[in-house]
Amino acid sequence: MSYLSSAIEHFKHTEPFWHPGVLFFSAMFASSMKESKENFVQIGEIEPEIMTELLRFMYTGQVDLLAAADMYHLDILKSMCGKALIETLSLQNLPDILKILDRHETYHSLLESTLEFLAYNGKEVADLENFDDFIKQLSPPLLAKISRAALRKC
Repeated sequence: MSYLSSAIEHFKHTEPFWHPGVLFFSAMFASSMKESKENFVQIGEIEPEIMTELLRFMYTGQVDLLAAADMYHLDILKSMCGKALIETLSLQNLPDILKILDRHETYHSLLESTLEFLAYNGKEVADLENFDDFIKQLSPPLLAKISRAALRKC
């Protein structure tokens, strides 16, 4: 078992890093460097929330850049993330995008694009196997926006 330390928190990791973009850490633990001998890497002054996202990326290759951009008011990055989500919006990732909109309601262009997608693909969305599950998880304010947009299309 190895540890990464960020600010005041320590994070255990028990398996090799999966994502090929983290060769830096993999090399530390696989070599005869101090970190490998001690099973400990001091990262520096990274906040625990950011370190959690960093570890998520190391293990899965995915990161919620939108959350980080929102947290640090990086409007350009928020815009880039929103555009990427709009470009990839599909029936398959719709539940995930709705969850993102529920957490980060300030992405107006993403919200508008998602509402248009819902209106245009309403029957296919309603027929999704997991429709009941993901719709129950949405907040009342987002459900109201979805309902209002659907009613306007009638």
